[in-house]
Amino acid sequence: MTPYLLVLLALLAPARAGTVDAVDNAFRPATATVAVGDTVTWRNIGKSPHEVSGGAFASGNLDPGRSYTWTATRAGTFAYVCRYHESIGMKGTLVVRAASSTAHPRTGGDDVALGLLLLGAAAVAGAALRYGWSAR
Repeated sequence: MTPYLLVLLALLAPARAGTVDAVDNAFRPATATVAVGDTVTWRNIGKSPHEVSGGAFASGNLDPGRSYTWTATRAGTFAYVCRYHESIGMKGTLVVRAASSTAHPRTGGDDVALGLLLLGAAAVAGAALRYGWSAR
């Protein structure tokens, strides 16, 4: 797979509403902000098991490489901890904003247009490299 295609695929991949990484003894970011209806994914990218416990959610054990996903159904500020490492300060905060009635829904049209533009540019650049074209 060419580097151009990898870049294009990364740009066209759907963005996650919120991702929090559990690293060894910390959540990153420590505070995440999403809107009602958004999905939050906690990923254990550390070397030790972790878990996520808050009033509105509980992941259970997350071995390294595992994840937990939760969808925000109400606005508020939610404190959470890793019960395994709470005594050493492994805690985080999730801020869930109310959905705005004046917000314009994101349709993805801009992302598609950008993706097509990048695809065209990648194709031209790939052809230039392959066939030795240059701007002389």
